[in-house]
Amino acid sequence: MAKDNTLTCFGENYTWKKKFFTTFYRDPYTDVKISAIDAGNYIAVGTNFMDGKLYMFTKSGKKLWEHQFATIASLGWRPEDVTRISIGKGFVAVATQFMHDYVYVFNFNRKRLFEVRFEEVRNLFAGDNVVVVTDLGAVALNRVGKVLFKCEGEVKYAFEYKDKIVLCGDIKDINCDRDNVETIQCDFAGKFGDNVYAVTGEKIAVFDNEFRKLWDFEANSRIVHVRGNSKLYVMSENEVLELDKRGNVEWKTEFDGKAVGVCRFGAVYFDGKLKVIPIRQRLSTEKHL
Repeated sequence: MAKDNTLTCFGENYTWKKKFFTTFYRDPYTDVKISAIDAGNYIAVGTNFMDGKLYMFTKSGKKLWEHQFATIASLGWRPEDVTRISIGKGFVAVATQFMHDYVYVFNFNRKRLFEVRFEEVRNLFAGDNVVVVTDLGAVALNRVGKVLFKCEGEVKYAFEYKDKIVLCGDIKDINCDRDNVETIQCDFAGKFGDNVYAVTGEKIAVFDNEFRKLWDFEANSRIVHVRGNSKLYVMSENEVLELDKRGNVEWKTEFDGKAVGVCRFGAVYFDGKLKVIPIRQRLSTEKHL
């Protein structure tokens, strides 16, 4: 979780915080803000134009390396905004913005694999490949920067499912006639075992591996986070639900605060303090961080 210049990371066996200050300007307390973050086997953090860096950490908080993004402007070098980060399989993809938008891809040893300029980057998704959502549609690149395909239309989200790339958005508006691309009418989606879930507002639907709808479910408010494993954990703006593979509610609880997300061990929300509702043991004692 990030707020202003402070990163808070926690897991089942660790909790740590890190504050970020600029080294680009003389005043170390210049208004640095964390502008992008992603977590997987590593934690990747990006900062705004007052610092303009990508930081890579281990889960335990050890900094592995950092990289400065800067552009020559009329008054000299200026840091770029890091706007998006996505950790893929063996690499991290980063979008930056200043005079132009760029996507950079680094391996975990900080070697730059490629960079590509875009007019406007709206989102970024990394897996085996990189999918860049732009103002015009979506562009898929492999890990050396070769364009795999381009699609036109308003794409909201993308992810990889088996040998396909799934694009979410208004399917009537997305023009992409390719065998390895599937489109779903939704805000965001992901994998749920061998199936796929898709979220639109308060509704979540589950599809089989041929993208045929199996069932759907409507929450009591907008769904903001989902985690799919053997169960489907759905976090709306005020409720956490556990659904089985047939869409039945096995457990639910309400909370009063701002939803942060669902991780492996719990649903996290903020009400002045970070709090975790455990999901492995169903509802037991609420944890404070």
